[in-house]
Order: sequence, then structure tokens, then C-alpha cells
Amino acid sequence: MSKAARVGMLGLCLAAAGAAVTGCGGGGANASAGSGQLVSLVTTAVPPATTGVAYAAKFEATFVNPGGVYQVVGGALPPGLKLDIQSGELTGYPRQTGAFHFEVGARDGVDLSLPPGRDESFAQDRKTYDLNVVLGPPNILPQVVPTAQYRASYAYQIDVAGGTKPYAFTKIGGTLPNGLKVGATGLLGNFPTSSGGNPYNFQVQVTDANGQTDVDTLSLDVIVLPLIVLTASLPEAAVGFGYDQIMQLASSGAGAPISWSQQAPVAGEVLLSSIGMELSLDGHLRNAPGFTGPTTLGSFTFTIAVQDEALQVATRQLTLKVNPGPVITSISPNRASSPGPYTVTGMNLQPGALVVFKPGPTQTTATTTFVSASSVTFKSPAPKPSDGSGGVDVMIKNPDGGTFTKTGAFVFPATTIAFGTKGYFASALSSTGLAVADLNGDGKPDLVHCGAASMTVYGGGPTSTNAGLIVHMNQGGSPPTFGSTTLDTGNYYDVKIADVNSDGKPDIVALGQSSIRVWLNGVSGNPLGTLSVGPSSTLASGIVYPSVLAVGKLNSDGLLDVAIGVPHNPSYGMSNTYGRVDVMMGTGTGAFTLQDSANGTMPWTTGVVSMACVDSDGNGRDELAVGMGMNNYTSYPPLNYVATTATGTFGTWTTKGTAVAPPYYGGTTCVAVGDFLGTGTLSVLTTHSSTYSSPARVLSLYSGSGLSSQTNLTAPTTVMKCVAGIDADFDATIDFAVSTVASNIIVYKGSTKAQVVTLDASIGSPSVSTPRTGKIVSADIDGDGRPDLICTTSWWQVEEMAANYGSSYALGASGNGGSMGIVFYLNTSN
Repeated sequence: MSKAARVGMLGLCLAAAGAAVTGCGGGGANASAGSGQLVSLVTTAVPPATTGVAYAAKFEATFVNPGGVYQVVGGALPPGLKLDIQSGELTGYPRQTGAFHFEVGARDGVDLSLPPGRDESFAQDRKTYDLNVVLGPPNILPQVVPTAQYRASYAYQIDVAGGTKPYAFTKIGGTLPNGLKVGATGLLGNFPTSSGGNPYNFQVQVTDANGQTDVDTLSLDVIVLPLIVLTASLPEAAVGFGYDQIMQLASSGAGAPISWSQQAPVAGEVLLSSIGMELSLDGHLRNAPGFTGPTTLGSFTFTIAVQDEALQVATRQLTLKVNPGPVITSISPNRASSPGPYTVTGMNLQPGALVVFKPGPTQTTATTTFVSASSVTFKSPAPKPSDGSGGVDVMIKNPDGGTFTKTGAFVFPATTIAFGTKGYFASALSSTGLAVADLNGDGKPDLVHCGAASMTVYGGGPTSTNAGLIVHMNQGGSPPTFGSTTLDTGNYYDVKIADVNSDGKPDIVALGQSSIRVWLNGVSGNPLGTLSVGPSSTLASGIVYPSVLAVGKLNSDGLLDVAIGVPHNPSYGMSNTYGRVDVMMGTGTGAFTLQDSANGTMPWTTGVVSMACVDSDGNGRDELAVGMGMNNYTSYPPLNYVATTATGTFGTWTTKGTAVAPPYYGGTTCVAVGDFLGTGTLSVLTTHSSTYSSPARVLSLYSGSGLSSQTNLTAPTTVMKCVAGIDADFDATIDFAVSTVASNIIVYKGSTKAQVVTLDASIGSPSVSTPRTGKIVSADIDGDGRPDLICTTSWWQVEEMAANYGSSYALGASGNGGSMGIVFYLNTSN
């Protein structure tokens, strides 16, 4: 029989009380202490513990105002134990022997009769406790073994506490799916090749170095993904011209071998061979051997079928239109803001062909220069139709009268930036990260969303609740809809999409509590969009709650590397009063190894919560632009900068920009990279907001080699949170959008740096209840050629002043909000 219900993982509490005062209200570190007699911590001692044995104790206190909380304000708990901030319960499975000394503070709730932020009765009572942990026998802890995917790589470390390492593991009974085994080190892994026995129940024995043993029964499920054809439409073909279109899967089901075929035609369908075409076993719709292309004009309907290793079959009816030509495949460059000449590639292009922009009453034309039947050119400037902003249809017209129109093939700059349709879908995470890219190759950008639980930004303040990592696949449509898949339910603090195994496919890189986890895209013969668990890389010792992840090329081997920012969080032993950034070098497999740590070598910056990679000097190797965590006591520039060496170690850190003047205790909440000057080189934007009642709001642009030039822009009057670049008006200068307290998104025109649009996520349909706009990205999610805005409706980030001083002040920015999810606005610029 399996053991008792699992004890949850220790969550992140950022409400550290680092100041040596009993309590304070309304004024930060120098405010007078509140009355400690208002709170009484009754518990005088806690019982001893044994490694590997379930532990439970409870701290009791009396509070004058409701909503009192319990916090570790000094020392450290034994590893494996957690303190519930609301209930005062101390629970878990101790993992380390020794005498542990820690201090617990019981902090009073907020007096609602006083104005917000002016609770003068703020108080807490503190006591110091000793907890002795003795060695117990090995214990296989209660745990939920993650579900495995049929024919996908799998790895899970069986969790044990107590006893004496090293442990030796043995499967002594029950059943595992073919391809999975329990290794001697307790790693349950490899490649499941059966799935019919769910749930698979198996018995595991662990033996420690002293010969002590424990046995437990664990349970595992194996899922087989459904087989789904993605290809829904086909590009047109031309008679006698070569054609090759690869069929795509939305899900590869059971995986390779995958075989494609044409089903026997029914009424209204044709046999592909009758028009000189074939569907190959590997999914290529192409001209049959002996034919140079389709032989017959017209529209031809047929049904394709695909079968996977588990003999699942999926079908899709398609129609191929064959015309006499011409056919446009692409236009490069495809926007008027880029200098010409422009090249049209396709089939059956004739000398004297005309290019027609936005065919219709306002159309314009350009005469081409013939290069070959597959290529013609035309010169700039491209003539803009009077109503032709954004992506317009382009028609190629041959002298023989043949025409072909490609939808949204060329982009003209817009005069006015505007956003129309608002959309929203639920994604129940306490948001810490958002990334966008086309994961399955269907041309529709997909989203990856992450969140973390148990983050408390200040004493008595809101606490994040929902952790996890979710992929939202774009299903198309206008407005688009999204299908959601949960990859993991652990705490994640940032997420990026990047090709970290150098196979040309976008992968997911997520920053977890103590490791970087990777999901590889389209490996082991699977199609794009099939995400398999990849390597997990452990963070450096001493990092238990990182804050931000940046991906770039930080050494000279050409592989993608990562940088990790660490906040100032003294409650958990991370007192980073001079900041901390670690760099980990990519191996080209999705794994990363620690190369260097800036721990105490950065200029003064309390913690790190924002960071980006940028190649500002054009040498092919990224530098790091790192935001200041908190400027306590003194004015300080909001950006720190370093160029790494050819081996990936840190060079000399410098500060960038003019010091942010009082009031103090502000932080650089976001760093974004883009061509914000329209010069063809990268520059950096930072958002900086202070926490005091006389706020400093600074929006800065850094440019030039080494980011040596700073320009302060007109900042929003409310607290800024995140910033993202967006080519909203399709010109040469990148525009940008800033999320602000509580629910706004402010859009800036890049060429003028002026605020041009303010969006409020709490207004309009669909309804979004009390949103906390946060992480922003941009992408053309509806396929109309215009980049759109996508933003989370909850937001969480370390608040450095609160972590350091336990202040009742707050940005008023963090929170789940009433609606946890993602809001988007479709671009209607014209």
C-alpha cells in the first residue's frame, strides 16, 4: 500500500524581515517600532525531529487585528521543513541532522480603520527556537510520480529522506511499463514503450549505507497522445512546375514510425496519380516520379491518412488548386520600411509581370525585372495604396493574363497605432513569466506561461497561490483560441523559448526553484510541437529562489547559454546586498553547467529581479544588462552592465545611466531589448519605480556600444511593471508597451517615443475582473500581418524594500487579481 498523502513542497515567501526592529509602520527602516505588546507569540518550544519522519508542530499567537502572519525572521529551518505563513504550522520531512536555531516572528494584521499604508499599530512578537534533528532510518517519502508519455524520454528521481547516503534502490515487485526501470541511484527513467497497464504499481526498496531499508509502493501512468493532422490547407500549385509540401502533425500520437498515404477516393475526390502527384510515406505531397509537376488545371479534393507506431490513424480531406501560373511563394524583404530592391519568388513568372499591391479600387502597381521563371525583382520605394497600412494582399499578373494573389504578403507602415478586438482566456497561474513563439510550425505563435506559489511580497500582503508551467497552443481564428496543456505543476519564476539543443527547433527553458528545466521540441523523430522532457540543470549552491532568466550567447562557442538573477531574500539565506548573477554555459544538448558567479562583485544593487542579454557592440557575443534590485539609502543608476569573456566568465561590471534621485527604495522592474532607435542596432529599455509615497518613475533608453548613451523618456505616472517591444506600426523603429498599476498597458510609438494608446484590461468585453497586468509579449497571433499585444492578468515579482525591511509599503502591483489568465489586443493600426 502507498504511504500517507504527500506533504507539499516548501513555497516561496518573500516577506523577510531583515531590519533589527520589533515592528514599524508607515516609514521604512527608520520608523519607530510599534507596540510589541499588541502581539503575543505563545509557543515557547518545538519538539525534536527525526530525518525522514513526518514532522508537525504549530506556532500559536494572539493578534489584535485579523490577518496575522508567521515568518522565519532569523536563522534557518531544517531543510525539508516549511512554515505556513497563515496558520503557523511547521511541517515536512527533515532531511539533515543537526541543531537548528531560528527565530519566528508573529506579525499583526492590518488595522482597516486606518488609511491604506498608514497602520501605526503594526507590531510583531519574536521568539528564538532550537530544533534538534536526529538521524532516522531511510524513508521513501509520500510522492506523486509524474505521468510518463508513451515513446518519450522520461526521468524522475525517487524522493528519500533519512538514513545514510549513498542509497541503493531496487525494484522488488509490481510492474513497470516496458522501457522504464528503477536505476541503482533511484532514477526512474528511460523510454516507455507500453501503455496498457495504467496505473502501473511497483514496489521499490531503498537500502542506505548502513544496511537499513525501506519499502514503498509507487504508482505511474503512461499516456499516449492522440494522433492529429495539422495541415488544413495547401498552397496553390502551377501546371508543370515542381511542387513539394510536407504534411504536418499537431500531435504525433504514439510516435515513429509514422506513415502517410492517400485513402481510396470517394465521390468527388481524385486519385493523386491521375494528376501527376503522389503522397510519399514520409508525408511529402509532390509531383510523382516522371512528372515535373501537376498535369491538370483545376481544384482537386482527396483524403490523406497517417498512422503511428500504435496503429492509431488520423485523416484529413484536402483540396489542391492547380492554376496555369504564376504562383508567389515569397517576397523578400516583405516590408516597405526595408530598403529594396525586393525579390518575388514563385513559379511560372514571366517577363513583364506586374506586382499589384492590395488589388482593388486603391491598388498600386510596380513593374518587375525578370530574372527567371522562379524570380523577379522590383525597385523601392514600393508604392503604398491610400488605405494600405499593415499587411496587404499582393497579386502577380503575367502578360498572358494569369494572376495569383498572396494574402498579407507585403507590409506598409501605418500612420496611426491602434488596437481593436480584446480577447481573454483563463490560465490559472500566479504569473511570473510569459514567452511566445511558433512551437509546432503552423505559422501561428503559441504561448508558454509560468507561475509560482507562496510568494509574499511584504508582511501581511498578498500571497501567490498557483504554480506551474502551461503551454497554450494557438488554434487560429480571429480572435484566436488557445488549447492548453500543463507541462509541470512546480514553481517556475521565468520562462523563455530558444533552440538550446541546436537542432533548429524552438525549445522551452524554464527557471525552477533550484534548477533549469528544458522541454525539447520535435526530438526522436517527433514532429514540431511535440515537447519531450529534456535535461534538468541544477543551480549553484545557495540559490533556492531565483528571480529572472536570460538566454543568449555568453561565450565564443556559438551555443546558447543562460544567466540567472538572484533576489535579495534574507529569510532564505540569500542576503544579496551587492546583487548576484550566475552564468551557465550551454552544452548544445539542452543542459547547462555553471561557469561564473557575480556574488559580491557587482556595483551596489540589492538583489537582481530583471535582466536581459544584448549584443550592443556587434561582436556576436552578448553582454548582460542587469536591473538594480533596490537603491536603498542612496541614489544609484538603474542599470548594471558587463561583457563576458570568450570563455563565459564575467569581465568588469559598470553602471549605466543617471542616478535615480530620492525617494529611494525603488527597483528596476524590467529590462527589454530591441531596435528602439530604428538604426539597425539593439538598444535597451528599463522601467524603474520606487515604493514611497512621493514616487520616482523612470523610463530609460540605453544605446550605443556598451550602452553608453542614456535617454530618459516620459514615464507613466503609475507604477511600471514590465515592458516589451512591438512593431505596432510596421516602420523601421520598434515601438513598445509598458504594463502599469493596476490594469493598464501603455503603448509608445517608437519613432517619437510618445504615449499613443492606453489600454485598460478591466474595461471592455470580454470582462476581466480586477486584473493585475504584468508580463507582456508581442506576436501576430491572428495571422493578419500585424503584431498584437499579449499580457498576463496576474503578476508577481520580488519587492526588494519589503523583503529587506518588512515595510507595510508596497507597489500595489503584485497579485492574482480576480481573473487569472492572459488578455490580448489585436492590432488594427492603419
